[in-house]
Amino acid sequence: MDASSRQRTIDLLRELAPTEGYTLTTLPDVRLLRSDRPLSSTPVLYEPGIVVVAQGRKRGILGDEVFIYDDQHYLVVSVPVPFTMETDASADKPLLAIYFRLDHVVAAEVCMQIDERCGASSAQPRGLYASPMEEGLEASVLRLLEAFASPPDDVILGSALVREIYYRILGGAQGGSMRAALVQQGKFGMVARSIRLIHNQGFGEQRNGKPG
Repeated sequence: MDASSRQRTIDLLRELAPTEGYTLTTLPDVRLLRSDRPLSSTPVLYEPGIVVVAQGRKRGILGDEVFIYDDQHYLVVSVPVPFTMETDASADKPLLAIYFRLDHVVAAEVCMQIDERCGASSAQPRGLYASPMEEGLEASVLRLLEAFASPPDDVILGSALVREIYYRILGGAQGGSMRAALVQQGKFGMVARSIRLIHNQGFGEQRNGKPG
């Protein structure tokens, strides 16, 4: 992504998240985060989700591992993880980020579509990782922020744009690790099996000449 697009992402987040803390959006699983000051050694419990940082830097420390997520890396959490977090931020250059709480239904649908066309992942499952930002993901995030800034685009287009972001991540360079980790989870497996059953029944009805 070029510098002007990155700056546009930062400007939109500044506008949409004018105060510190979490700012709710019209989508229940998407929140905006702003921090105007650094934080050190803060214990947190991260629920399954995705964190995309546009400005500033966060570090998650889990045992001997350090996960850095900033404007060049996003964080993926596929299982609840307790770790220590540190934040680099200031009033002049606040931390600006988007948090996507994992929607198991959307994730299962996207995983199923990827597996049908690309085959099931053979990657080692990972419950937590930081991955380099890819241009397609950056563009998808910018379009989502533009939708939030332009009602009713947020309501009409928002869910489809979040699904696109899931696809960029689940089909990205380390997406196989997340898909493999999700498959191991009981709740995710139940959701995926239910979706697959509905999907197969729909195709069966169409083959039998019945309306879908």
